[in-house]
Parts: sequence; C-alpha cells; structure tokens
Amino acid sequence: MTTWCEVVVPCTEHIEEFGALLIGRMPETSEGLIEHTDGVGFWVELNTSEEVLARLSAIVGEFDQARYGLGKAEIRGSLDESDWREAWKKYFKVERLTSQVVVVPSWEQYVEVEGDLVIHLDPGQAFGTGAHATTRLLLAALQKLHDDEVSIANFADIGCGSAILSIAAKKMWPESQGMAIDIDPVAITAAVENAKRNQCDIVIGEGIPADVTETYQLVLANIQAPVHLKNIDHFKRMTAANGHLFLSGILGHQVAAVVAAFEKSGGFAVVGTESDMDKDEWVSIHLRANED
Repeated sequence: MTTWCEVVVPCTEHIEEFGALLIGRMPETSEGLIEHTDGVGFWVELNTSEEVLARLSAIVGEFDQARYGLGKAEIRGSLDESDWREAWKKYFKVERLTSQVVVVPSWEQYVEVEGDLVIHLDPGQAFGTGAHATTRLLLAALQKLHDDEVSIANFADIGCGSAILSIAAKKMWPESQGMAIDIDPVAITAAVENAKRNQCDIVIGEGIPADVTETYQLVLANIQAPVHLKNIDHFKRMTAANGHLFLSGILGHQVAAVVAAFEKSGGFAVVGTESDMDKDEWVSIHLRANED
C-alpha cells in the first residue's frame, strides 16, 4: 500500500501569494496545495519525499525569504493511502457558493430547494472544491451573468481542475455546448467523473490554450497571471466577438499588469474586476472581446 506524507514550507507572511507562486514551480502542488496558518503544504508519495524536499529547498531559496517569512521545508506526518484519502474529506462539506450554486460532496446528502443548482462533486486530487477564493470569484461571475439573463450558446473552461466551473456553466445554460481542458491527467480523470456524476455533457480533455481551435461566447480561465499573459493571443482567438472572458488566479498586485496587457492587445475591453470579499489578495477580471 502506498504511503503518503505532507511536505510543508513554513511561511508566516503573504501565505496565499507564496502558495500561488509555488504552484507554478512545483508540479506536485497541482494535486492540491494546503494553506496552513504557518505555511503551505502538499502531499507526495513517501518514497519520493527526499527528492522532492531537495528540489523544493532549492526553489524556496530563490524566493524573498524575508517577504514571505520562509523556513526550511519539512515533512509533517504520513498516512497510508486509504487514511490519506479519507482525511481531507472532513474539510469538504456541503456549501452554498452563490445564490443558486450548492456544492455537495459525493459522500454527503443534501435536500434541494427550489432554484438550487446542485453540483455533486468529488475532486479526488484535483484542484477545485469551490472553497478557494479564485473559484468562488468565477462562480459569482457566472451567477451574475446568468442573473442578467445573458444568453450563452457555448463555453470553454481553461485549466478546469475538478470541472466545477464547467458544470456550473452547463447547469446555468443547459442548452449550451461546453468544453474543458487541463494539463493534469489527475484533473482530467476527476473532471470526467464529475461531469458524469452531474449528468452534464461536456467535452473534457488534456490540453493547453494553444490547442483550442473553436471560438466561444464564454471563456473561463482560473490559472495563474503569468499563464494568462503568455496566452493573450490564444484567448483573443478563442473568445467570440462580444464574448465574455473571465480570468481568475490573479493576485491583487498583478491586476494592473494583466489589465494593461489585455487592453494593449487590442482584442478586449475591461468590464470590471472583483476581489475576494475577505481580503483583496485574489482578483478576477471580466473582459469583453471587441467586435471583429
């Protein structure tokens, strides 16, 4: 039986910011980054932990130690696979994320009320339970678009994770055609299973923005700011004229640069930005594609 252990980097300042930056450097974090009060952690197989620690220590050394209050990476506890899979479930409960969207873990029961859009979710190791501010911001954006009675014929979800955003979009616009991609095979597996669980017909596959050849009235991208900036031309190509592009995964201090770059591209106008209600650390951006 596989044994898993949690690798933790002590961090006392700007924890979410450091975590977001670390995700871009350590592939293992794509399976879930845990934010503790005193650092960030992720789980790896015990037999790979020494190699992971060595690589992580080198990467952490490149960061501003004082800004983030960083300490030496360490291992905190281990669990057999069956126990590990059960342990995180205690943190994932039924939760209403918008006026309509209610996320229900696959192992929980929920009695629907009129108007609910229930998403039955088992994220597995994939990012996207709806708990993180980046996901909540895009769910709120979808809810507003739906409440404003905007018609959506098709949509794309870039970096779909567990497919929570795709499923929400499909439930809000049942007649729409949906497509979702991610670079992580673990996420793809979880996304396909979640789409089936919710009886949502969504085309899901492994891919990057450059692979997208169709145009969409709605494009969702919950990925990091540097990735947004590298893919501006692809976002221009895939977002239909007058279509909506929602970006998340952006830290507050990155917003101005992202907005300026997308406006400079000549393909988009900024509709607005929204920040996490609790703190302005995470921000989503709503852009509207220009007419041809």
